[in-house]
Amino acid sequence: MSTFKLQQRERHITSESTLLAAVCFWLDSPIAMPVVPRHTTCLLFMLHVLFYSSRAITIMSGSPSPLTTHVLNTALGVPGSNVNLKLFQQDPSTSAWHLITTGTTNKDGRCPGLITQQQFKSGVYKLHFETSQYWASMGQASFYPYVEIVFTVTDPDQMYHVPLLLSRFSYSTYRGS
Repeated sequence: MSTFKLQQRERHITSESTLLAAVCFWLDSPIAMPVVPRHTTCLLFMLHVLFYSSRAITIMSGSPSPLTTHVLNTALGVPGSNVNLKLFQQDPSTSAWHLITTGTTNKDGRCPGLITQQQFKSGVYKLHFETSQYWASMGQASFYPYVEIVFTVTDPDQMYHVPLLLSRFSYSTYRGS
């Protein structure tokens, strides 16, 4: 048996649960470390990856989306859940916007599976977020009725993460990874 010291106490684990112990140690988790079968260890590790990695969320939802977004309510410090959004692509010859898909952010503020790799081409895209509906659902008014983020994709083989940091009177964004 291997011994890991977690939170100043020794707990004995088998080699089969070493992975879970390492993950819990890394997370500084207060959970007890019983002897855990290998399949449970793998399941718990996969659940951790699923909830803490945007890339894993898109991969586990089917085919991975080369474009991800994440809405964060910076006023309350929580994910922006149930935000309706639309993804558009601009026609380079007419400058007209063409709707690609619509979605709603989940409880983690993410909207996995926005676009497939086959649909994702070089060009100008727009993410449209219905922020007034989001704030109204919490009984609050917003200065911005919607937020549109326009960005250029030059290499569709790369991953693009476009988060929205949101409060009632401000917003910001950046290109994440």
